[in-house]
Amino acid sequence: MMSSTYPIPQGDPANGASASPLGKVLTAVFALIAMTALAAVVLLPEYAELTDLKAREAAFAHQLACEQRLARYNDRLIRGLRSDPVLRAREAMRRHNYTPVGYRTVPLPGRSEATVPQRIGADSLAVPQPAPDVFARAGRWLDDPFTRSSLVLVSLGMLAVMLAMFPSTAPDE
Repeated sequence: MMSSTYPIPQGDPANGASASPLGKVLTAVFALIAMTALAAVVLLPEYAELTDLKAREAAFAHQLACEQRLARYNDRLIRGLRSDPVLRAREAMRRHNYTPVGYRTVPLPGRSEATVPQRIGADSLAVPQPAPDVFARAGRWLDDPFTRSSLVLVSLGMLAVMLAMFPSTAPDE
């Protein structure tokens, strides 16, 4: 028995054959845009929250480092006050407006009047700012429920348009 085969046209979507190369490219572009938007809706708000947490962690670490510097300064000061009479006299003059008989106070030009604890306190208030991040800013923008749901609907609409325009490139079921 002789078998006969009938050729199926390659570009005919009605017969289930593959679509044109342009159709495949456009399908891939629509799918890529839609999936990228969906991924952005899911991932970018979480990334923004992560960068905010890292910035808060860096601020707390900076404040902790300043507090540790202040504690080391106070420990050295306490040890010095126990053993150094000159340091005791200088601290009494600085903190209690004590001036021994026969001493003169000479102001030094250009010298800061801030004490070490005041400088450390001012340094602890200067929290380091994180570098500007476009993805984190986009994630904060996408954290709005209306914006998020709108972008999801647009992405799903793009997928529906892709399937309506190019039905032959849809995966076989």
